[in-house]
Amino acid sequence: MKKVYFPNMVPNRRLTRPRILLLGGLLGLGVFLLISQINEATQADLLDAIGTQPAQAQEKLPANANLKEENPADNTQVTINAQKKIDDKVQEGVTSQASVSLQQRKAKEDELEFRESKLGEIKNEITDTLTTMRRLQNNLDIKLKEQRSDNMNVRDQRLAKLIKIVNSMRAEEAARVLPAMEEDLAVKILASLSGAKASKIMGGLPPEKAAVLSAKMVQLKPDVRLKYIMKNWKQMVEEEDNRGKAQSNQE
Repeated sequence: MKKVYFPNMVPNRRLTRPRILLLGGLLGLGVFLLISQINEATQADLLDAIGTQPAQAQEKLPANANLKEENPADNTQVTINAQKKIDDKVQEGVTSQASVSLQQRKAKEDELEFRESKLGEIKNEITDTLTTMRRLQNNLDIKLKEQRSDNMNVRDQRLAKLIKIVNSMRAEEAARVLPAMEEDLAVKILASLSGAKASKIMGGLPPEKAAVLSAKMVQLKPDVRLKYIMKNWKQMVEEEDNRGKAQSNQE
């Protein structure tokens, strides 16, 4: 450490009591002066620092004060504006949702109306088809009845002609022809002839055949048409012959 020499101090001299006292006083005075300088520097720095800050605070204070005075109204207006924006957004969302709901409902109604229209068209087509099918079925039934009637008339006419042919034969000839026919047809022919004519023909048949035909004649239960043929075969043949002659004359 560097030695500090004060005035009136002589190195390497012997220190006496007065000198020690003087040295102590000078030392204390130096320390006091040093402390004072340090304090003054510190106070100056503090004042500088404090002096600038209050100025800046004074400059900013009116603005801050104004802000404090304006904040409540501004905050209220901001709150009102924010709430209005929120309300507008909510209303917009509600309106948008309502519009979407209306559009969806309208779309569903249109779809239902379209389906009902299509179902009505299909129903009408089915009804028309059923009506056409019933008409065709009726026409077919009529045609079938006419065809059956024509077929029955043809069969009846053929049976009447066979009865006439067999009736015009001699008994011996008829006895040779009947065994070649179907037994049911032969029975109908024999049942349509007179008793005398049928007996003569049966007498000319082989005993076995005569027995079979006799048994079937007993069991025969003629329907209305067969009864009519058996009774009116001569008239039927005459009518058929007359129709044939009329057609020939027309040609």
